[in-house]
Amino acid sequence: MRGEHHGMSRDDAPETPETPATLPPLSLAVASAVSGVSVPTLRKHLNAGALPGAKVEGGPHGVAWAIDPAALAAFVGERYGRPIDLAGLPATPPASAPRKQAETESAAELRARLEATLVELGRYRALAESSDAADARVENILSARIAELTAERDTAQAKAEEAAAELERVRARGFFARLFGGSG
Repeated sequence: MRGEHHGMSRDDAPETPETPATLPPLSLAVASAVSGVSVPTLRKHLNAGALPGAKVEGGPHGVAWAIDPAALAAFVGERYGRPIDLAGLPATPPASAPRKQAETESAAELRARLEATLVELGRYRALAESSDAADARVENILSARIAELTAERDTAQAKAEEAAAELERVRARGFFARLFGGSG
C-alpha cells in the first residue's frame, strides 16, 4: 500500500483473536458501516491523525483511505466506548463492483420506493375523490331535507295564521252570539 500514512501502521496494530492480521485494510465506507461512525466523522479523525490510516491512490475520486481493522476497533473502543465485531469481515477484500453498478442498484431501490409512494398517492387520491363525492351526496340530501322542513314550517305557519284569523272572527262576535251560535 503506497501512500501517505497517518498514525500507526498496519505492522504496529495489535493482533487479537477478533482482529487477525490477515484482515485487509478497510475503505472509509466499510469502516463507517462496521463502526457505526459516519464517513465525515471518520474522515475528520483520519485527517487529524487521531485515527490511523493511509491515503492510497485509485479511489473513485482519486484518493481513498485504507484503515486497519485492528486500529479502527481500538480507536472506536477508546473514543466511543463500544466494541466492534470484526469477526465477520472477509480475510480478502471483496471484489469491488463498478461504481455505476452500485448507483444502478440504488436507483432500482429508489425506483421501487417511488413506485410504492405513487401507488399510495393513488389510494389517497381515490379516497379524496370518493370523500368529495360522498360530501356532495350528503350535501344534496341535507339540502333536500332543509327544503322539506322549510315547506313544513311554512305550512304550519300558514295554518297557525288561519287559526289566529278564525279566533279573531270568533272573538269579534258578541258574547251571546258565540254562546248560542248566532251571528251577533
